[in-house]
Amino acid sequence: MNDALSIFTDAWEQISKSPLWVLVCIMTLAIGLTLKKLRCFDNRYIPVFLLAFSTVAYCVMGNPGKIDPDQSHPRVILAFFGFILGFVTWGAHKFLLKKLEKFLPDGFFPCGEFDSDPPFPKPDGSNVKP
Repeated sequence: MNDALSIFTDAWEQISKSPLWVLVCIMTLAIGLTLKKLRCFDNRYIPVFLLAFSTVAYCVMGNPGKIDPDQSHPRVILAFFGFILGFVTWGAHKFLLKKLEKFLPDGFFPCGEFDSDPPFPKPDGSNVKP
């Protein structure tokens, strides 16, 4: 038990030393992969949700003191940076992780889905149980 706690503590120390943009990107990727596995959340809304999440997360967690004092709305600038990070994360997932999945070992990303019943029927009705 102490080994697991020390591993978690060491990992937390390393993560907390990372810049905020790295943390927001990692959180956005993790949430996106989790939402992809949830059947109650339609996949076409995931990019929009993640853009909104990264915008709000960077706006809330960012330090407005690092923004130029001549700017009248530092939180808006932080929100814009978060929005850009959302696009970067989405692009990294779409163009990098999708291409790297075929080189990763089986089971690297969890397969399957968290929910058993599909909430959104497909147009051809193939996922509706009789």
